[in-house]
Amino acid sequence: MTIANEMDDIHTAVLVDGETGVLVITSRHDSQGAWTQKEADWKVRQVGTIVIVEDAEVALNRNDEWGDIDTTAETESWANLVLNERARGSAEYPDELTLDGRSSLTLYEPDGSTRVHTTISLGHN
Repeated sequence: MTIANEMDDIHTAVLVDGETGVLVITSRHDSQGAWTQKEADWKVRQVGTIVIVEDAEVALNRNDEWGDIDTTAETESWANLVLNERARGSAEYPDELTLDGRSSLTLYEPDGSTRVHTTISLGHN
């Protein structure tokens, strides 16, 4: 599974191995903007088995579900659940994830009721 931000000159992706659960954050320069092949090749930035949320900001809360909870912990659970379910091929969780840079991730529900911006890293469980 790949989540890539295609709008920047530097592309970042989260790769998930559905069999092992290994997560990899990679990046590369856009092939049109790269000066060398080395810049255009994907580079591994982080490897882990879980997403660690360093901070989280609730940008949209239409269902009022995020008032009295630990936003960072809840976002971490949400990101790991969606990535692991998608890696296994499940479509049960239609929630979306978007990368906004090397470590910025946005999670949102498709009905537009919740949107959370986070800074992430990868760790091991």
